[in-house]
Order: sequence, then C-alpha cells, then structure tokens
Amino acid sequence: MRIYTLYKSFTATADAAVNFMVVANGRIKCVVFAIAAVLNADAEFFHVELGAVPTIQSRTNDSVGAIAVCKGMAGILTSGGSQCGYNFIVPTDWPVKAQDKIYLHGVLTGTNSVDVTVLVYVI
Repeated sequence: MRIYTLYKSFTATADAAVNFMVVANGRIKCVVFAIAAVLNADAEFFHVELGAVPTIQSRTNDSVGAIAVCKGMAGILTSGGSQCGYNFIVPTDWPVKAQDKIYLHGVLTGTNSVDVTVLVYVI
C-alpha cells in the first residue's frame, strides 16, 4: 500500500491546485478529507474534488473524472463568520496506472479560505 498526501490552502477557486503522479499500478481504495474552513458570510461554500483530470468535473453533468468530492457551507443568520471542520473517509475502488496524475481541485465563493489535506490510499 502507498499513501499519497495532498495539501492546499485555498483562497480562490483553482483547477489542478496540486497533484501527484502514481508510481505503480493499483487501485485507490480510500480517500480521507481533512478540511478546516473559515466562511465569513451567509451561504458561502467550498467544494473540493479529487479527480483524474486537470479540471474540476463534479460540477458538470455526466462527467467521468471525479473520484471523491467534499462540500461545506455556512448558514449564518447575521453578518459574521463561521469556522467549519470536516473529516471524511470516502471508500472507493478507482483503478490507476503508473504515471497517472491525480489532481486536487477547489471551488470557493466569496472571500472564504479553506485548508485541505487529502490522504489517498492506493493498494
């Protein structure tokens, strides 16, 4: 088993913010998202995707490149800020080959900031 780690502190939307290259044929069996977000207005959100292509796919109908997705939002009744923390484990069975690239994408609204660590378990 090999564990790949991706880290990015997002302050704006970014396709292919960070990536890694798979070193041997295998399967992605699990993805762990650890996210801390500061959302400072009502209805601001973040959307983070682990994908197999260099542009975000999970916001497009009938796409095939999204491996795992995490989304969070703040529901604030008045002006102010909200801190959010998320930890998700996403089981999957995604085949990968040596030299495939896997990408981390992020979509943000407003002026929020999101700190993301993703662990990708390949067997």
